[in-house]
Amino acid sequence: MAETNKTYKVLNLAKQLELKLRDIYLLHSHTFSQDSAFWWKLAVEEGNHASLLDTSIQFLERGDLIEPLFDIGYATLENCVQRLNKLHEEYKVNHPTRYQAFRTAHRLEQSVGETHYQKIMEEPIDLIQNPQNILGIFQKLNNADKNHAERIFSYMMEHNITT
Repeated sequence: MAETNKTYKVLNLAKQLELKLRDIYLLHSHTFSQDSAFWWKLAVEEGNHASLLDTSIQFLERGDLIEPLFDIGYATLENCVQRLNKLHEEYKVNHPTRYQAFRTAHRLEQSVGETHYQKIMEEPIDLIQNPQNILGIFQKLNNADKNHAERIFSYMMEHNITT
């Protein structure tokens, strides 16, 4: 039961992380009209990530989650969420420059929690051999929402966002 409680706490923190990223990206979509569609799409995808984590929590509560999705430490995730909360509050008062918004988002997407989530979503899973594999099901659902850091960097280069 202790392991389930730990997994529950980690999944909840991971969900908070995704929701806070969504909030930051929504703020950017309202702040930078020329990039609004880009930020909006990322915000929607982060919301989708949070929904997947919420479903994981429901599976865990029912006793159907047999493999932990997040193996990352609680303290690491908690630190990430706290940093995102502070950043969101700061951005609501003092909007970053366009470059700062992109640079920070790129760094956030490369952070421990996000990188770990990306790694999990790329792990090879054989759904034919094991169609009940929860991780494989989440990978299928999440397929379109991957590679945010790469997409942010590519967008910056395509639109000459350098300073």
